[in-house]
Amino acid sequence: MNGFMKKIKRPVIHVESSCQVEMFVPENDVKQATAAPPGKDAVRFKDSDPRDIYLGSLCIETHLSKAGIVAPSLIRQLLSELDWSDFKCKYQAGGRPPYHPRLMMGMILYGIAKGVSSLRGLEELARTDLGCMWIGGGICPDHSIFGRFINKHRVQITGDFFMSVTRQVLERTGSDCESVAGDGTVVQAAASRFGLIKQEAARQAQHDAERSAKENPDDPEMQRKKEVADEVAKTLHRRREARRKKGKPFDHVKVSRTEPQAMHQPLKTKQRAPSYKASILANEKRIVVAAAVNPSSETKAVKPMMEDVKKLSGQMPRQGMFDAGYHCQEVIDVAMENNMDLPCPAGRTNNNGSEKKSTSKHFPKSKFVYDDQSDLYRCPAGEVLKPTEHRRGNSTEPGYVRYGTKSCAGCQLRDGCTKSAGGRKIKRYAVDEKKEALRQVMEQKGAQLRYLKRQAMVEPVFSELRYRQGLMRFRRKGTDAVRLEFFLHVSAHNLRRAAAVLSVVFLRLWLATRRYCSVYVPPPLVTASRRRSPPPGGRRFLS
Repeated sequence: MNGFMKKIKRPVIHVESSCQVEMFVPENDVKQATAAPPGKDAVRFKDSDPRDIYLGSLCIETHLSKAGIVAPSLIRQLLSELDWSDFKCKYQAGGRPPYHPRLMMGMILYGIAKGVSSLRGLEELARTDLGCMWIGGGICPDHSIFGRFINKHRVQITGDFFMSVTRQVLERTGSDCESVAGDGTVVQAAASRFGLIKQEAARQAQHDAERSAKENPDDPEMQRKKEVADEVAKTLHRRREARRKKGKPFDHVKVSRTEPQAMHQPLKTKQRAPSYKASILANEKRIVVAAAVNPSSETKAVKPMMEDVKKLSGQMPRQGMFDAGYHCQEVIDVAMENNMDLPCPAGRTNNNGSEKKSTSKHFPKSKFVYDDQSDLYRCPAGEVLKPTEHRRGNSTEPGYVRYGTKSCAGCQLRDGCTKSAGGRKIKRYAVDEKKEALRQVMEQKGAQLRYLKRQAMVEPVFSELRYRQGLMRFRRKGTDAVRLEFFLHVSAHNLRRAAAVLSVVFLRLWLATRRYCSVYVPPPLVTASRRRSPPPGGRRFLS
C-alpha cells in the first residue's frame, strides 16, 4: 500500500423516469414532481418521485394497485409522515446531492421485511423489485452506500427513529401499550462456533498479541489485534469467576476469539454456539413496542424495555404477560414498582397458565407449604421442616434460610422426595413470598384467561422474524452492531404489520361499500379472492 486506499468509482444507476409515455394515455396517470428549491446553505437531497416511473404505458403506482400489492404504498406513506431532521443534520451542503434518508430507510426496511437483509441483496432488490422502486423513487444505491448509510445513522435507528416509527404505527392501527406480552429467543452470532478458546489459549493469544504490538508499535492492525486479545481474556476470566461464585463448573467456559461479547450457549437446535438473547414486548396487534439484546439474560432486559414503553406512550403498561422463564425477582420487582398486573406462571405450564404435573421423580418445592406465622414448612407427608441454617447474601448470591427435618429416615414417601442421606432440605429466599403470592394469583380463572392472550401476541412475532425476515443469525459482530441489526428487523416488522392491518381495514370498507351500493365499486388495493387463498407460487408479501 502507498499510504492511501484506491478510490472506487461506480456508475450511478437509476430507473428511467423521463415521462416519455405513449400517446392517448389518460391525463391523470401522468404526474409531474414539483418541489420547492432548497435554501442557499441547505443540503439538496435526491428525492425522486416514483409517479414518473412507468411500466409500459401504465404508471407503476397503478400497476401495483391493480396487482393487489399494498405494502409499498403504505410503507412509503407511513415514512413520509415522519420527521427526518435528525437524519438530515448528518449531511453537509455541497457536492453531489445525497439520497434522501426517507428513501434509503424505506428501501432497507422493505427489503428486510421481504427477507433480504444483506447489503448486496438490497442492491439487487433496488434494481429488480417494483415495490422497492416505488418506495425509493427509482434510485439504485449499491451495497457500499447502504452500508455507509446504516453506520452513519446507527444512533438514530436504535433510538428516536424506532420510537417514531412505532408511535406512528400505533396511531395508524389504533392500538396502544396498555397490555403487552414479553418473550425472548436465542439468535446465533456471526462468529463461528469452531473458533472458541478456553482460558489457557486465551492467555497465550494475549501474550502473543502483546509481543507483536510491542515489536510493531506503528502498525494499527497489530494494535487492534492486541485490544481484541485483551478483551477476550478479560471476558473469559469474568465469566469463569461468575460461574465459580455461583458454585457451577467453570473449567469448560469458552469465548469466541473474534466476537467475545457473544455468549457460548445452547441454540434452538440444541447445538451450542456463540449467540445473543433478543427480547421484545408486543401489544395485542403484534406490534413490537420495545426491544433489547443481551448476551445471556432475557430477564435483565425487562426493566429497560418497560422504560422504553413509558417513553413511547407516556405511561407504564397496565399489564405485562410473560412465560415461566420470567418468574423471578427482577421481573416481579418491576411489576410491583409500577403497579402492573403480572400474569406469569411458575414452572412448566399449560397454554392457559395452569401448572403441569411435574415430570420429576421428586416433589417440587411448590408441594411444601410454608407457614409464615410459625416460620416452618410442611411436607406432603405432613412432617414439619424447621430452620437449620441462615446464610447471608452477597453481591452475587442472595441470602436464604435452609429448612430441614429428621423424619425423612422412616418416611414412606422418601423415594419420591429425596435421595440425600440427611433428608430433604428446602431453601427459602426473600423473593419466595412474592412468588407464592403470584402463584396463588395464577390459580384464578381470570388470570389464566388473561394469560391465554400472551401466546397469540408475542410468539408469532419471533416466527415472522425468523422465517419471513430471515433472522436466523446475526450478520454483524459486537453487541452494538447486533442491537442495530435487531432494531432494523423489528422496525421492518412493525411497518409490515401496519400495512397488513391497514389493508384489512381497506378491504372491509370496500366490502361494506359494495354491499350497500347498487353500482359496482372496484376494490381499493386488495381483492377478497387474493386474501382467501395464497398464490400458487407461495405466500405473497403481506398476504
